[in-house]
Amino acid sequence: MKTFSQTPTQLFTETQQTGITAGFPDLVHSSFKDGDWYTAFYNNIPVMLHSIDNSGYIIDVSEYWLLKLGYKREEVIGRKSIDFLTEESREYAISKVFPVFLKTGRVEDIQYQFVKKNGDIMDGLISSTSEKDDNGVVIRSFAVIIDITDRLRAEREKKTFLELSLDIVGSCGLDGYFREINPAVEKILGYTQEEFCSKSFMDFVHPDDVEKTLREAEKSFSGSPTVSFTNRYRCKDGTYKWLEWNTIPVGDYLHTIARDATKWKEAQEALQISENQFKGAFEYSAIGMALVSPEGRWKEVNEQVCEIIGYDKSELMKLTFQDITHPDDIDLDLRYLQELIEDKRPSYTMEKRYFHKNGTIVWVLLAVSKVTDKNNTILHYIAQIQNITERKKAEQQLREQAALLEVVPDAISIRDLD
Repeated sequence: MKTFSQTPTQLFTETQQTGITAGFPDLVHSSFKDGDWYTAFYNNIPVMLHSIDNSGYIIDVSEYWLLKLGYKREEVIGRKSIDFLTEESREYAISKVFPVFLKTGRVEDIQYQFVKKNGDIMDGLISSTSEKDDNGVVIRSFAVIIDITDRLRAEREKKTFLELSLDIVGSCGLDGYFREINPAVEKILGYTQEEFCSKSFMDFVHPDDVEKTLREAEKSFSGSPTVSFTNRYRCKDGTYKWLEWNTIPVGDYLHTIARDATKWKEAQEALQISENQFKGAFEYSAIGMALVSPEGRWKEVNEQVCEIIGYDKSELMKLTFQDITHPDDIDLDLRYLQELIEDKRPSYTMEKRYFHKNGTIVWVLLAVSKVTDKNNTILHYIAQIQNITERKKAEQQLREQAALLEVVPDAISIRDLD
């Protein structure tokens, strides 16, 4: 599996600004043979260059070399090239690089750390070739150095971000294989980076999500970004997790970020079940059920409410509860409602009168509670409405009968006296 860092060769190739690496050996040999051209070349090219003899001492450096490291020419000429390296880089040069260079006459893309005059460290990438005598012995060498300090710093920061990211971050090729993936894939799905990159991403997709995933991938590889696409991926233990993907196509790759959306999905499904249950209880309740806005407008009603007060749903949506409440009941209703708003009571129940659409009076038993958001802002009220008109009529008849019974004994007593 490839890492997120570019290879030194890639970095070197990307930073060549003058074509100096094209035909590099021939260019160097011609430079050595043409003194005037060689001097002009060293003094004017914006690249770090140095030449050393067969004993490793610097015999010339470019002005740009001096500028980047902060030395004067007289402080450099005649000193060993490894004097300007960190201890670790010196050991690496002596034990690993020099033996190869003396044998082959060239090295490419060797990463060293150089010590500036002020003590700062510069990360450099060096490529070198040699000039040999007729017997094939190296007599001197020529090197090109590229400052990659900023790039390595950026790569380290990127690597740190990727390692610390809780989301899966990677790059996927046109063949469906991830070329790069960060460690979060193991935390979320259980696979090592190598295991995940060894298979096509479709091998991990839930069978029920394959078709929609293929459609989305086709769109992405055609140049369209993917935003908040969700599907299920198989974990190493055989379970599945929901992932939410955002991708950007760049060339032959999709750069992707996927977050674990399992808990969110489960919460959504639970909410949907709860909403369906509430909707079923709301729609098929034996009593009237309504959602009322904080301003008093009817937002949703079931059929029982419509049957109780005679309006259809579209008509009620244009009204407030105050519009159809008997004037003698408004004040008490609003007082209870204000206490509910101020959290002085969790709910309230009262008997009140509504005007039916046909103008008659309908008595109802009203129970009201509120629904709030996390900031305790009222979203709506839930009203339960039960038609008690017949009960109120029966109560009235009982009262009238009781009053009549109180009068009858007096009438009998008067007749007896006669």
